[in-house]
Amino acid sequence: MAARIPQSTAATRIGFLLIAVLFMSAFITVPACARPPPPEYWADYMLPHLVDINQSVRDNFIVTDEPVPEFPNLSPYCAYQNLLYTKTGDHYVSEVWYFTDGNEFSAQAAHIKNYLASHGEISNTTLDLLPELTQFSVNPVTAEYYHENLNISELKIPAIEYRSNVTSGYFVILPDPYFIAYYGRAGPYLPDDNSSIQKVLIMSTNPTLLGYVSGSSVPPSQQNILSTLLLSPFWLTIIVLIVIGILLFCYILLRRRRS
Repeated sequence: MAARIPQSTAATRIGFLLIAVLFMSAFITVPACARPPPPEYWADYMLPHLVDINQSVRDNFIVTDEPVPEFPNLSPYCAYQNLLYTKTGDHYVSEVWYFTDGNEFSAQAAHIKNYLASHGEISNTTLDLLPELTQFSVNPVTAEYYHENLNISELKIPAIEYRSNVTSGYFVILPDPYFIAYYGRAGPYLPDDNSSIQKVLIMSTNPTLLGYVSGSSVPPSQQNILSTLLLSPFWLTIIVLIVIGILLFCYILLRRRRS
């Protein structure tokens, strides 16, 4: 006849097993969640996000299936968007190319500059996005962060202004990570072209990243990273699991001492 395992010993083993499962699941999940998204998703990251623009402006945009101006195929990781601005009937277009290799990025950046110079007029310019961020962002806290924490009055983004018979707008080249992005209006350049709409769309892409590239903000990894980690849903779940494991361990120890 098999020996019967005492109830306290069985409960202890089950408890330790549960704790081990909790900790193992946490550490198995961490690498999976920390893994960056595949390259094909990165281009979408720098397209305008209408949800980040306040409703008074956002309601005037309609996403369409219309084509965008044709530029050279700079990267297999690309995305585009064509927005109809119902107030004027203009189409605002965005095209983004993402690169995984620095040398390829540099080569294509030089290539697109040569292409633009031969197909239209180009000039170096600087875009100050802070007025748009302050006035049109759905989250005014972002603008307050730039004003108060960084003590700046402008958010300058280096860009290339492009004018042609097909489209006019701005090219933004981001060296880290490797992005080349175009934000413009379809159709020939007009002297009274309202570039503020294009700046609003650029603002809605990722103001923190653009601010870092412009030198107006610190990298996101240095912006109170501890609070960012602790407040994320993933890490809140991990903390809860660890607390449950500790409480269960303490409960088992108390039962063993009483038995």
